[in-house]
Amino acid sequence: MRTWEQTSTGVRGRFTPEQIWFFRTNFTDILALLDEVIAASGPPDPGFALLVWPKLDEAVKLPARTALTSSRSMLLQALHTIPSAGNSVRIESGSTTWAWIWALQDVRAVLVTRLAGSAGQQDLDWLGQVASELAEAALPFSDVGRPIDS
Repeated sequence: MRTWEQTSTGVRGRFTPEQIWFFRTNFTDILALLDEVIAASGPPDPGFALLVWPKLDEAVKLPARTALTSSRSMLLQALHTIPSAGNSVRIESGSTTWAWIWALQDVRAVLVTRLAGSAGQQDLDWLGQVASELAEAALPFSDVGRPIDS
């Protein structure tokens, strides 16, 4: 079953209560980790910076702390769309679409780091599918495949 569907104003994702809990818990946990790393004196842990480095073009890589702050902003934007009740996530802008895709990839990166190749491949595959379906559902609201704000 597809998780995302097009609406007249954007996309809507339907998830089980457990999946909503999974998103909220993981987005919140990663935000807390980012807050710790960003607030710490000295350079950020290089392993944690790997969450954001792959997303940045080699020619324009930002300092690690700035990149981590961007990642935090994306996670926060996605977190704000998770309903406090119900199972439907509504996305009505290109920036929020990108925030969700970014957040899903961050969760995948953290899970890979934490699981180190052990159990959990099912979660990784599912997160990849959710991100892929979101990008596909948002395509009609985009310009050359890149979502734009409505």
